[in-house]
Amino acid sequence: MRARLYVKIGIALLVACSIVGCDSGERRVRRHFAIQIGERVDSTTIRAAVLRVLPLGTSPDRVVAYLERNGIQHDTAPAFGGRGLLSAYYWHRPGRELVAHVSDGPRLIQFVRWSVNIGFEFDPNGYLVGVGVHEGLTGL
Repeated sequence: MRARLYVKIGIALLVACSIVGCDSGERRVRRHFAIQIGERVDSTTIRAAVLRVLPLGTSPDRVVAYLERNGIQHDTAPAFGGRGLLSAYYWHRPGRELVAHVSDGPRLIQFVRWSVNIGFEFDPNGYLVGVGVHEGLTGL
């Protein structure tokens, strides 16, 4: 009797997570770049949060180390559709442009998915000179 109750509770939690989304892109962006819970998540706040932790003048090695330390993994095959990572980075132009991509996790019922690309631009001397943020929606 008790086992059936636990199974029903487990199924209810799985359904709720698949509908609501237990690991949204917004939640991961907050975690990756230390955006406070009450703060709105949009391109302006994401850019400000990135520049707080990775100011202009930061080296590419420090940017990559920060991303990896905070759960953004290196995607080795972005040109071929990537490895399906929800938080990933890749070099668009090695040594000059790096892109970090964060997207919503899969849900059972989801018509539109949110994602954000954060572009890091480095000068020829290897210093961060620009950060751009582009939000996107995909789906129906």
